[in-house]
Amino acid sequence: MQNSNTFMEAVLNLSPGTDSCLYALVDHAGAPGLLKRLHDYPTTPWVNLFTGSREELAIEAAPLLLTLQPPLKSWWLPWLHTACLESTSLTLLYSSINPQILVNGLKKRLDVMLPDDVPALLRYFDTRILESLLKVLKSEQRKSFLGIALRWMWLDRGGNLRTDDTVPTPEDSWVSPSFLSEQQQNTMIEAADADVLMQQMQTHGWDLCATYSRAQLHELAYSALANAKEFGIEGMPSQTLFALACLQLGLNFTKEAKWAALLHKVRNKEIIFEDAIQQTGI
Repeated sequence: MQNSNTFMEAVLNLSPGTDSCLYALVDHAGAPGLLKRLHDYPTTPWVNLFTGSREELAIEAAPLLLTLQPPLKSWWLPWLHTACLESTSLTLLYSSINPQILVNGLKKRLDVMLPDDVPALLRYFDTRILESLLKVLKSEQRKSFLGIALRWMWLDRGGNLRTDDTVPTPEDSWVSPSFLSEQQQNTMIEAADADVLMQQMQTHGWDLCATYSRAQLHELAYSALANAKEFGIEGMPSQTLFALACLQLGLNFTKEAKWAALLHKVRNKEIIFEDAIQQTGI
């Protein structure tokens, strides 16, 4: 994981050219003190992307877009890195298009239509959602979504800087609202469920989680969640117990003879997973 100065150097070194501008897209919910910082630096141009929408008054959870031209980069990048390091709230973009076109394009990307024509807010400014989205979008969709900028950068679950270079399109081809298929929606829900499970694991088994990074815990939570569902283990409390068992015993504990027998009973609804825990005494 980079320190703030190294992070700033990495971001500046990733600049694609002198004609591009650096923007910070910040999930305000994960950046405590951001509005105060903006008040302290009134020369920083910024926009609330919820402006003009039904979420306009929800600034506590709004995506804020900051324009970071020199010398603002050196004032803001270390602070944003520190403020957002423990969350998934910071996305950076290098873009050479007109700032208002960029704002309008980012606003367009907030609207999504789920299966059965259910409108929803696409919180891609949370980098967990962004990563899931980029995995489920088809090639042309992905190209269109990213094409509004020259380069996307973000802090992932582990606080590491991720990048994605794009080929900007002459005109923004992203259609709003976008449409997600049922499969795309389900894949993104599974990734979000794994984040919730990871939080529960940390709450109820901090000692077991302490030696793992957030990225490692998410990967384990994702695998544990899929395995738990295979055995018919539903509900977050039971799935949390299962995930903690995976941490303590290893992901392959389900193949041990005593556990295989017990989990067979769980799958057949003869017992619940909590009963299996009690019978093994872990």
